[in-house]
Parts: sequence; structure tokens; C-alpha cells
Amino acid sequence: MTDRPGQAPARRAAGGILLTGATGYLGTHMVHDLLTQSDATLTCLMRGESEERARAGLLRKLTWYFPEIDWSAYAQRLRVLIADLSADELGLPRRAYEELAMTQRVIIHAAANVSHVGAASAFFRINTDSVAKLIEFAQRGVPKQLHHISTLSVVGYWNETPPIREFQEQNLEEGQVFPAAYAESKHRAEVLMRRAFEDGLSGAVYRVGYIGPHSVSGRFQQNIQENFVASYLRACVALGFAPYLPDVRVRVTPVDTVASGVLTLIKRAETRGATYHVETGYDMSQYDIVRVLHASGYPVRLLPLHDFIEKAPRLSADSEALSVLIPSDRLTGQHVPIVSRQTQAELQRLGFEFPKCTSAWLGKFLEHAISVGFIEAPRFWNLAPVLPDLV
Repeated sequence: MTDRPGQAPARRAAGGILLTGATGYLGTHMVHDLLTQSDATLTCLMRGESEERARAGLLRKLTWYFPEIDWSAYAQRLRVLIADLSADELGLPRRAYEELAMTQRVIIHAAANVSHVGAASAFFRINTDSVAKLIEFAQRGVPKQLHHISTLSVVGYWNETPPIREFQEQNLEEGQVFPAAYAESKHRAEVLMRRAFEDGLSGAVYRVGYIGPHSVSGRFQQNIQENFVASYLRACVALGFAPYLPDVRVRVTPVDTVASGVLTLIKRAETRGATYHVETGYDMSQYDIVRVLHASGYPVRLLPLHDFIEKAPRLSADSEALSVLIPSDRLTGQHVPIVSRQTQAELQRLGFEFPKCTSAWLGKFLEHAISVGFIEAPRFWNLAPVLPDLV
């Protein structure tokens, strides 16, 4: 594991690991840790026309996120195979499938459709059917562990009074309903995992929440425009005004610490059939975030929510920004808080703690967002590169 704030460094021989979702935001950071902080031999199952092109695409991703590293030094421990995770035998040639079944003892499934937009059938094929196929694979050949990356969105909501007061790691099938196919498809995948654990499968489930910029560099996902938190910041800047929501709090966990937290649990915890909530224990209020924008030089006027909803359409014709800031009608029903006490205690026992959210971290993200052209720089931006401690 990498040596980061609040984290006990650890380097261990990991053997052979099979990874899906290697080019995703979280997956790329897992590849980084597995190659640079362990002796693992890594096999990545990827989509693509050829292994050569898929490998080149993965190396481009790694270079974009970690330009300081010479990735050619890890070439001998990185293997890429073209696969279709929702197909029989993972879409691999029979010989390759059997070879992997006899050699791979750890599977980390990080691939998912997280776009939140698209046909329901596509979500269930990618997010649910792939888990069924990987469970079949895990039962072939040598004994294996299957570690599945899920989402805290499986909490859903209730149309009537919820039967639970909070959503803990062990909660899953609580009668909740889901606003969209993404969350439902991930929930169904977890149900498959629970049943497989009951039948003797080894491994664990790791639910993650909002994944944010790197804890040190502030570097964010390449497709930054598809992230809700980033889009919220840009909308505030673009409009110059926002609703005042001091009671709204968000938990955003730096991507590198999510990757490290998951891998710490995989390597060092008792993971047979467990479920973890891998997210920071620190949260920020919406007002904290706006204060950072103010300190950075962005003039964002705060309006009471009812004034914002009434006046915003008359104040701006930017429908895209308005759609991000105006509360969604989908947030209906009854909700319960998500808690992560058991996971936090286990990680602390293993010497891992998430770093606190700071204005300096958010400032680094703004610096990155400006550098990639996602947000325009405010006036006098270069005069104050270091923000005061506001959060």
C-alpha cells in the first residue's frame, strides 16, 4: 500500500490477482497500488479490439493519473486479456479461461456501468450478470476469493416507514426500492454475492460512496464532467449564485484512499463473506464547499432555497447548471442514514485511517479543474495558491 497521510504503509507479496475495471477511476488507482506497492502479478480483463490496444489504453490512463511513474518498469507483472464479463466463460477462449481458473486465487471485480443514464437492460447485463459469471469462474479450478466493489446506493429508499433506523454493513434486503436501474442492478449483484457466500465462496463486498480527487494532488477523473460533485461546483461558479443549504452534508472520499482502504481489507482483514462501507468518516456541509469557492475568488451569492427555486430560472438561462443545483424530484420517499462504524473500526485496527477533508485539498481540486479547462479561473487566482483552513 502507498504511504499516505493517516495510513500505515505495507508492502506484501500478493501473488496473482485478476482485476476487472482497470481503466475506471477507482480501478486505475488499484492498478497503481498493486503494481507499485506489492509484488503482485496482475491480469486485467478488459474490453477492446485487441490485447495490444487495450494494454496501450490502460497505460495511457496510468500515465495520465500518475505522470511521474515509468510504467515500463512494471511491464512484466501486467497482463491484459480481452473479455466480456457478462458472457459465458467471461468471453475468453476456453484455453485461457481454464488457465486462469487454475492460476488466479484473488479476483477483484471493480468493473461497472456507473453512468446512471441508459437502458435498464445494459445496467443489469454489466452490473449483475457479470457477477454471476465471476461467481461461476470462482468455483472453477483452484480455490479463489472474489472481492466485489459495490456502492452505498444499494441503501435505496422506502415508500413507507423503513424497518431499520440506519443502514449498516450487514443490511441488504430491507424492502427498499430504487430510483434507477444503476442502484437496483448493484443491489441484485450483492444478493448474488450473499448467496454465494452462504454456499462457501470466499471474499467480500466493498460499498463505496462519492469518490473524490486524489488526497495529495487533487487530480480527478478524466471524465470529470460526469461527476455530480464536480458538476455542482462548476454550476455554482457558472451561475454565480446557489441555494443556501447549511444542513446538507456530503462525504467525498479521495480516490487513492478508497483504493488503499479496499486493498488493505483484502490483504489483511478477515474477509470471508463480509461487507464493508469504504468511505471517509468525515463530511462537509454544502456551506463549507461554498466558503472554499469564496476564498478562492469565486463570487457565489447564496439564496434561501425557496428564493432560489423561484428566482433561479429568471436569473439565468443556463439550464444545464440550473438542473444540477435545483433539488431533484427523485429524492422522494423515506431514507435512513448510512453508517460505517464496523468498517472504520476494522480499518483502524489494521492501521489505516482516512485523512480529514481540508480546504487545501479542495483547493488542489480547483487547481486541477482549472488546469483541464473544466472551470474558469477566478480573478487573482494566482495571488493566493494556498487557501486558509476553512473546513
